[in-house]
Amino acid sequence: MGVYHKNNANSKARFYNISRGQIRIKAHSEDEGAVNIPNQKGEARFYQVSDGITGKIVKILAKPSENPEYKGSWVLQMVDEDGIFSLEIPMSSGYWGSFTKKLKNIDWDKDSSLEFYYFEETRSTSMNIFQDGKKVLPFFSKDDMGDVPTPTSEKDEVTDKVKWDFSKQEKYLLNILKTEVLPKLDQTELAHDAESNEFKVWAPKYSKQGSSTPKKAETIKEQADKVRKTEAIEEDELDLPF
Repeated sequence: MGVYHKNNANSKARFYNISRGQIRIKAHSEDEGAVNIPNQKGEARFYQVSDGITGKIVKILAKPSENPEYKGSWVLQMVDEDGIFSLEIPMSSGYWGSFTKKLKNIDWDKDSSLEFYYFEETRSTSMNIFQDGKKVLPFFSKDDMGDVPTPTSEKDEVTDKVKWDFSKQEKYLLNILKTEVLPKLDQTELAHDAESNEFKVWAPKYSKQGSSTPKKAETIKEQADKVRKTEAIEEDELDLPF
């Protein structure tokens, strides 16, 4: 835990995704820290991998899916001392569910350190956010979901499997994002290049709190580590969807 990615300042576009609790960005085999993660065909694919990243969230944009069975993603556009980068979070993941439950407690004027988790036994995912070295607590928790609709369940009479429906809950949290968060952020259009399937980055002036050197990000990480020493991060402490 707590391994933060050092962004490549020479990269024209930095687009990250998340897989099994890791943040990944495509890389070349000779790049520093590059690891080979073969695809389903066994072909070599190189990535730079970490489980945390730091920057100021300046935009949140929808990335629809052409597949009607897939909910699509939301892209966090963030900025650090090296410029703009984008992080894609699937709507169907526990990462997104955890993020939306924290929306009301995030200070959008500050840097955020994001960490992601994958639990093999339950195949569940979640994330933590740190600001000023302190963990951002969920506004909606398992003990107090406020007015958030309760998910419904239906048992299949043939398979005996229980199917959960979180659609009303997701709609409620998405409305908070659209009505309370997006108006606070710069919503300048971010062009999507269909051919490369990447976003053409837009680079706003970066106003970072305190020092703009890489040491600032390290300080955030060190503060977050102190929190982890006093607050053990257990699976049931994270915002899992169940």
